[in-house]
Amino acid sequence: MEFSKYIPRSNYSKRPQNTSLSSSFLNNTKKKVATAVRTSKGFQINPTFCLGGALMCLVLGYILTPQTFHSGVTATSDLFNSVIMVGFKYAIAPILAVGFLFALGCALYYGFQALSNKRAIHEEKKRKLIKDILKAVCNAPTHGIPVKQLRDRMVPAYNAPT
Repeated sequence: MEFSKYIPRSNYSKRPQNTSLSSSFLNNTKKKVATAVRTSKGFQINPTFCLGGALMCLVLGYILTPQTFHSGVTATSDLFNSVIMVGFKYAIAPILAVGFLFALGCALYYGFQALSNKRAIHEEKKRKLIKDILKAVCNAPTHGIPVKQLRDRMVPAYNAPT
C-alpha cells in the first residue's frame, strides 16, 4: 500500500529507494512460509485423541486389575471425605461460630437499646402525666378538684357509664 500520498512533500526530501535484494528476500520468505503451512505433514496433537487415549488406558487398567482400582477409588473417596471434614472443622466451623457469636452480640445490644428507649419513653409519659395532674390540682377552683377530668387524663381509654 502506498502511504506517500498521506505524507506532505515538505516533510521529506527524497523517497527511500527499495532495493531489489530486500524486497525479493521478503517476498521469497512469505512464499516459503505459506508453502510450508499448506504442505505441512508434521505430527499434530489433537486434544480429543489425547482424552480418548487416557480414557482407554483407564478402562484397560480397570479390566486388568479391578481390585486395585476399587481400593484406589475407596482410598480417594476417603481422602476427599477427610479433606472436607478437616476443612469444615478448621475453616468453616470457626467462621460460623464467630458469625453466630457476632449475631448474638448484635441482637443483645440492639435489644437492650430498644428496651432502654421503651423505658425512657414510658418514664417521660409518666412524668408528663404527673406534671399535668399537679398543674390541674394547683389550678383547681376553690370548690374542688375536677375528678372526672383527672380520671380521663390518667386513663384516657376509660369510658365510665354516666
